[in-house]
Amino acid sequence: IVGASAPAARAGLTAFLVVGLGAGIVATLAYDVSKAILSQLDPSPFNPFETMKVFGRLLLGESASPDAIQVAGWIFHLSNGWTFAIAYTLLVARAGGVSRRRGILTGIAWGLFLEVFQLTLYPGWLNVRFPDEFRQISFFGHVVFGAVLGILVPAGLNWAGHRARSATGGRL
Repeated sequence: IVGASAPAARAGLTAFLVVGLGAGIVATLAYDVSKAILSQLDPSPFNPFETMKVFGRLLLGESASPDAIQVAGWIFHLSNGWTFAIAYTLLVARAGGVSRRRGILTGIAWGLFLEVFQLTLYPGWLNVRFPDEFRQISFFGHVVFGAVLGILVPAGLNWAGHRARSATGGRL
């Protein structure tokens, strides 16, 4: 986007945001589905979605209704996933021309970066009762999140670039 005209720069930024958000929605869903599946395979009573209640209580307070707490926790969780996906798109894929292999590798690296960040904060802050299960399920979930981002973001940016070139007669 460097050196692009203001309209072209805005269009490029919009493409990054739209692709990042779309990929983030799918990657966050994949992250949650992988956690749900793994938690069912684990015999411990660990519930990977208990943190939604904790987030909700932190945001709304203990006196809020259980439904409001749950909704607020999920909104916080989902917005984190989507925002981190947009950040990945802007930071890693911005140079353009990201291959599928590089996308997957950088996506997984991004997911593991988020995992390290989460493991630094969450166990003590959220009073995680099953730390081993939390780490295992969270690790796998972040690998899935990153791999999905690494597949979808380059494909989405290639598609957006192709559409933009078609709309401008090959000029970008």
